[in-house]
Amino acid sequence: MNYQEAVTFLENLPVFEPSKVKSGEQIMGLESLRILLERLGNPERKLRCIHVGGTNGKGSTVAFLRQILIEAGFRVGTFQSPAIDHMTEQIRLNGQEVSEEMFARAMTEVRAEVENMTKVRAEDPPVGDTPPSPFEMLVAAAFLCFVETQVDYVILEVGLGGDTDATNVIPTPELAILTPISYDHMDLLGATLAEIATHKAGIIKSGGVVLTCPQEPEVMDVLQARCEEVGAELICAEMPSCGEKQSSAEAPRTREKRNCAETLENQHFDLPGYENLQIALLGTYQTRNAALAVRAAELLNEGNQENLHRIEESHIRKGLLHTRWPARFELIKKNPYVILDGGHNVQGAEVLCESLQYYFPHQKVHFVTGVLADKEYQKMMRLIAPLAEKVYTITPPNPRALSAKDLAAYVRSIGVDAEAFESPEDAVDCALAGDVICIFGSLYFVGKAREYFISMHSPA
Repeated sequence: MNYQEAVTFLENLPVFEPSKVKSGEQIMGLESLRILLERLGNPERKLRCIHVGGTNGKGSTVAFLRQILIEAGFRVGTFQSPAIDHMTEQIRLNGQEVSEEMFARAMTEVRAEVENMTKVRAEDPPVGDTPPSPFEMLVAAAFLCFVETQVDYVILEVGLGGDTDATNVIPTPELAILTPISYDHMDLLGATLAEIATHKAGIIKSGGVVLTCPQEPEVMDVLQARCEEVGAELICAEMPSCGEKQSSAEAPRTREKRNCAETLENQHFDLPGYENLQIALLGTYQTRNAALAVRAAELLNEGNQENLHRIEESHIRKGLLHTRWPARFELIKKNPYVILDGGHNVQGAEVLCESLQYYFPHQKVHFVTGVLADKEYQKMMRLIAPLAEKVYTITPPNPRALSAKDLAAYVRSIGVDAEAFESPEDAVDCALAGDVICIFGSLYFVGKAREYFISMHSPA
């Protein structure tokens, strides 16, 4: 297959639908992928993996850690989903998408073995109850690409949950990282934080090292119990210290950074052993993601017994400062201010609102948004409501999408002006009448909106 044939092959396969998982029509499990990888020579066992799970901050944490490792001289493969524009953007080598030719070669090999599995299943039905899913095939292709390019490390971002996610087919990784765990995919993962955390803790394996950040008590209880069960070591990274104070009886509440300083240009913060670290990513939450990546780099140094490159302080500083991660509180225009953010669940909306209030106090925001129906969109809209001048809604290009009309109707029901649009382009153009515009929600639409905006309007 060439690249386009490989893409067409994947796109013509049945898409993932949570409702079909609940009904039993689709199965979330790793058996078929394990059979596929065995037929491919188990490429996942030839790689040094870092596994990143959680709810929010996974992508940014991966981006920070990848750049630190690159600065230290490592060859780094990363697998992240979903694809926003090109299928190849999910598989990267030192931050660059794999070539279409390499992707096509890997997918050709994967497809051949999937078809062989189908023949075996026809002759012996118990062998692999269901064929591998498109996502599982993509993960298998990524492993083949990483083996071919002889990377030093592979950073895998969990797609959904943890225990039954395709990325969890790997053996015990060099390091497992769990970012903040919150409510997400509740129809599949459970209605309580403890249930959700149990699924996400499934990436913790026997004898592994696990890095996390401060979590809700019920989440931390689950992580500790899982580590005790499998004999893993749990480490909690220290976060930058940022506080709030009331300046005077008349003055509004303001954030005072004891060890942090944030502007619309960059952020400065301190960590134990490091003073005045800098990142170019905006968003009050990004210093926490950066802190997790710094601690991860330290732990990789401690576990480096094979005379690989050492990660020095200079690599950490350069890596943090040079990290770029689109659509995460990304300022793409200043007149008017236009922010792009992929916050697509309640916790994401909370930190988005925190950042908007910090950077744009006392200013109303024009929101452009689209969400998936299986998200807690009512809570998300109630969070942005106090900041909103108007909400412009669209329907994300996903079968699980909530319609723009339904979302606009709900926003109006809570007292906020809202209007539904057929296309992200029209919604963005209308929103530009405001002084502060925030385009947020499902990455399936935020990525497309980013592309359109940058092509039609001058960036910051």
